[in-house]
Amino acid sequence: MGIGSIILSGPVLVTPADNANSRHSVAKATLGTKGYSEDGEFVYVGVTVATTASGTPVSLVDGFDTVVKGDLDSAGGFLGVADAPIASGEFGYVRTAGHCTAQVASGVVAGGYLELSGTAGLLKAITTSGVAVGIALEASPDANGLTDIY
Repeated sequence: MGIGSIILSGPVLVTPADNANSRHSVAKATLGTKGYSEDGEFVYVGVTVATTASGTPVSLVDGFDTVVKGDLDSAGGFLGVADAPIASGEFGYVRTAGHCTAQVASGVVAGGYLELSGTAGLLKAITTSGVAVGIALEASPDANGLTDIY
């Protein structure tokens, strides 16, 4: 691990940014800092468009201080999934690798590849071609719109 990396322990605990689900009104770590835990990888970001639900896919638009709800029309590309909501103007960790639950559209099948959809903050099944950002571990979302993915 290089400079700017933090090892997360326990329930994804990190100092000085508390843990992967903590949100802050001022940055408590350098934007772009990577964090690692036994169940995934994370990056510390600033959010410009609120991720109002757990499991929201996000895109990097113009740097680690310009993260928005991910969709096919985002100027940037898929970055990861916000395990917990992050308000506009807040800072926190976004999961970039590992098992998590994500907001997905209906019609997802277990083992199917996922891509950003045309709806901000939602992943969908790849039907013909696309850029895979995850694999569904179960079929279709639950009542909260969440599906286990990797």
